[in-house]
Amino acid sequence: ESYVNFPGWNAFAGNKKVEMLKANNAITSVYVDGTYDGLTFKYNPKSFKYGAIITIVSLLVLTLFLSRKLFK
Repeated sequence: ESYVNFPGWNAFAGNKKVEMLKANNAITSVYVDGTYDGLTFKYNPKSFKYGAIITIVSLLVLTLFLSRKLFK
């Protein structure tokens, strides 16, 4: 895996965000000092948020358009 190369990936040790590093130019590495009980990778790209907003707005416009056509 090489998460560090793609925007939107974050690493968390416990609830604290930790820096993701590139190891051997191929894989992702994360330095943790042992005080945390778990490591979590989360994917939260901006493009997903923008796509969700565009979809919701489009559905609202379509709903308003169709409701005006039906109740005329």
